[in-house]
Amino acid sequence: MEQLSYLEYLLFSLFSTKKSRKAMTVYHIVSGKRTASILYQAEIYQLSAYFSLFSKLKKEQYQKIIEKGITLKLLIYENEEQLLLTEKGVQWLETYFSSHHLPVNLNLLHYGRWVNEFWRRVLFLSQVLSEIRYENKGYLPIEKEWRIQIWVKSWLQKQKLERSLVAKDFGAEWLNLGSTLSEQKMTILVGYLSGYNTIGQTTQQLATSLATEPSEISVSLVEALCEMIVEIQQNKVVYPLLYQIQAELEQSIGAVSQSIRKTEEELKNGLSLEDITQMRQLKLSTVSEHMIELAIIDPKFSVRAVIKNQPFVEVSQLLQVNPSCTYTEIKEQFPEVPFYVYRIVQLERWRADNE
Repeated sequence: MEQLSYLEYLLFSLFSTKKSRKAMTVYHIVSGKRTASILYQAEIYQLSAYFSLFSKLKKEQYQKIIEKGITLKLLIYENEEQLLLTEKGVQWLETYFSSHHLPVNLNLLHYGRWVNEFWRRVLFLSQVLSEIRYENKGYLPIEKEWRIQIWVKSWLQKQKLERSLVAKDFGAEWLNLGSTLSEQKMTILVGYLSGYNTIGQTTQQLATSLATEPSEISVSLVEALCEMIVEIQQNKVVYPLLYQIQAELEQSIGAVSQSIRKTEEELKNGLSLEDITQMRQLKLSTVSEHMIELAIIDPKFSVRAVIKNQPFVEVSQLLQVNPSCTYTEIKEQFPEVPFYVYRIVQLERWRADNE
């Protein structure tokens, strides 16, 4: 068996033996191309959790990895664009991931926009509070960016307790987290932490100490953070300090842009698409993409509830008769149907079939 990297194995694992996938669509998903079309394909491919996981991955590097997979017969073309994972590929993946970490708890479609900021704030705050607890003022801050330093000062000023008590409570929250995450994930999280008489390790140092590759450490870290966020959300009373940080980022950054969130509020307030485009000087296509993204990211968001004068039922009936019916074919019968109606009905049908 040829020696492959963790990144290569993980990318190959994103292909299926049953349903072919476009190689470049998979690339756009993992690199985080945020368009309604790519987000829809991420849902259909069941890869939404991986969205933007490899945001710095270059297309040329990705293409070489795919070519290697084809050469090794781990991947095979079903047609000119669509790839399938081969049985040989399945065997190689099973062998490799029997001793390496395969992420199953990522949720980057919802947390990807702010998970890195969350980690930077938690890392720096952990250092500051550790030094406070030991009354040490002569340390070098690990965070050099001024805005993060200002945020920590502001956060500390908002706390009602004396700072040494805040530090003690923050440490207790870390201990509580330790009982909910796997030992390896906690080892990675804690390995990054700096504090009194402790300097956090780099990704390379952690990879060396755990006898693996930096890319595996990075992926494990992101998954650990996703699990950490879920744990904090579900147990706010246990993690009041960490929840403050998380809630602020969900509010200020969130899963979608502020522009999209504003569109959602305006639609719920009864404004029409035309009203929104005129009032905010946006293109109709832009607002339509906002609706598709909202429908993909938030299944509770009902476009039908806010846009009631569109032929959702008629389009649904056509797709019921012919699931492969294209938008062009839809428009032959209903010329006024906008694309977002077609896409949202497609999404609803797919979700109903895959519940």
